[in-house]
Amino acid sequence: ELCHVVRRYVSSEPRLVDMHDLRAEGSSPPYRFSFDLVTNMETGRDEYDVTCEHARVAIGSAFAGRVGSIEIGVEAAVESAPMVRREFKFPISGN
Repeated sequence: ELCHVVRRYVSSEPRLVDMHDLRAEGSSPPYRFSFDLVTNMETGRDEYDVTCEHARVAIGSAFAGRVGSIEIGVEAAVESAPMVRREFKFPISGN
């Protein structure tokens, strides 16, 4: 389910070309997710934070109430480009 949601998000976001290193931890909610997003060459580092934020909203909404945290890495499609990584905590509903 997570892979499908992230891939659907990547295909809908013009700045992104791929994703990798997808991980889900936990046998029951709240889950911890992590993944890396790969940007196209036109996306500048100054857009990485907004890219993380848009991904947080999309993935958090898809797993509302079931995710405790998401760690998102953003990198350019060039191996030598530095990566940005952000972690977002989510409140658990019903507690």
